[in-house]
Amino acid sequence: MRTAAHFATLAALIALSVAFGRWMREPNAGGLVFLLVLTAVAVAAGRHLYRAPAPVPAPAPPPPPEPEPEAPLWDHRVDLNTADAAALQRLPGVGPVAAQRILAEREANGPFETVEALVRVPGFGPAKVRVLAPEARV
Repeated sequence: MRTAAHFATLAALIALSVAFGRWMREPNAGGLVFLLVLTAVAVAAGRHLYRAPAPVPAPAPPPPPEPEPEAPLWDHRVDLNTADAAALQRLPGVGPVAAQRILAEREANGPFETVEALVRVPGFGPAKVRVLAPEARV
């Protein structure tokens, strides 16, 4: 784009100098009007070609991450990752021994990702997990 602007400016200057030379040899009103029109066109073309580019708007900031929904205050389910042995015993089919196994598994291998991950606890099969799943959460 700059090369085209330079060539356009050079052509306008050459045309202007030729018109000015003709007017100097034969000063008449028609030549002066042509010279003024040519000067105005050259100035307008130069302004158009050398105009600063429009500013690029800054990208919109990304939306803030949505907070994870917390369990409502009325949620009666037992949280498998924070409950103690007494709270775990409120689950159907979980007694003191099973509660200790859940706590030991949580300590050894980290928190449970889902309620269905209880199958990694010895003595908890898919059927038993399905029974207590409505009463548990992570």
